[in-house]
Amino acid sequence: MPDPGVQFGQPWPDSAERSPSKPPRSPRSPRTVWGTIKTLIGVGIVVAFAGGVFYTHVIDPDRDDAGNVRGDRSITYADVRVGDCAKLNPFIRQDSNVDVTPCTSTHNAEVVARHTMPKGDWPGEDAVDKTATTECSKQLESYAGKSADVEPIFAVPTESTWSRDRDIVCFAYRSGGGLTKSLRK
Repeated sequence: MPDPGVQFGQPWPDSAERSPSKPPRSPRSPRTVWGTIKTLIGVGIVVAFAGGVFYTHVIDPDRDDAGNVRGDRSITYADVRVGDCAKLNPFIRQDSNVDVTPCTSTHNAEVVARHTMPKGDWPGEDAVDKTATTECSKQLESYAGKSADVEPIFAVPTESTWSRDRDIVCFAYRSGGGLTKSLRK
């Protein structure tokens, strides 16, 4: 049990009156504008750092310094990059995610190009598919060469996504998988 004559680590002088009063407050200088600015800057730095950590470790797949995927992740089509390898469902939709993996892991597809359709009104599904077929076939040959045992497939924008996304994502795809390295020549 604490000594009744000791409060806050200091004994009361024998002559002092003992009352349950609050300890004296330390004097504070009024907050200055500069002090407020420094506090806001500090808070901003902490929030930016936390946001960067969140983006790097939760949203963006783990990539090495060269930008290659290091671990299996499911990411949006907006986040895939040329050279990313994937375990892809051939019936792809751009409103779903892509399961990316390191190119040294078994996979069945690799992103060979991204093509952005020109601004303007929705050109129609046939026009988008025709552009995708032409661009992705051309880009696949440029990326992997003619001898690659793969076919081009693509994810295209839809009328409902057109206002925010006009990218066609081109993949080299091997039915049955079995790819264990990049197709880039």
